[in-house]
Amino acid sequence: HAPIRIDSNADFTLANGVNNSATGNGTVWNPWIIENLTINSNGSGPSIFIGNVTENFVIRNCSLYNASGLTLWPYFLGGGIVIDNSTNGSINNNALFNNSYGIIFSDVNGMNFSQNNASNNMDNGILLSNSVNNYIENNTVSNNNIGFNASGVLGPNSLLHNNFFNNTIHI
Repeated sequence: HAPIRIDSNADFTLANGVNNSATGNGTVWNPWIIENLTINSNGSGPSIFIGNVTENFVIRNCSLYNASGLTLWPYFLGGGIVIDNSTNGSINNNALFNNSYGIIFSDVNGMNFSQNNASNNMDNGILLSNSVNNYIENNTVSNNNIGFNASGVLGPNSLLHNNFFNNTIHI
């Protein structure tokens, strides 16, 4: 699949990899679902970018790799997944590898990031910036420059039962 760019709630479409675009409605009971995709970004920015959304969504069972450098915000960071200025996401059971960053959370609230594998990323496995009320648990984070990096965090976040190993700096 091609890299995915979702810049608003209206972009949760089949063309953007949303499997249930005809039946989902973005509620907690029927979230938008992106699943079972393999995305090689080939250096064209994030594999999956979701920004400026308030509806519920799930990203699960995806392999996301080779995400690196563009020069335009918010795409410049080249994460396997980049979530920006958004709420109510669940990111589970994904492989994020050989990217600039495994996952970037920037200005997010209410995300659940669990049972993912962020490995062999050039910079951070997980980057959390200016974000609150997020649950980061039961992930494997290995062979990155920095395993977990938090900057400008505004409030409580939970970092529980993660496995960090072979990172230059773990946390």
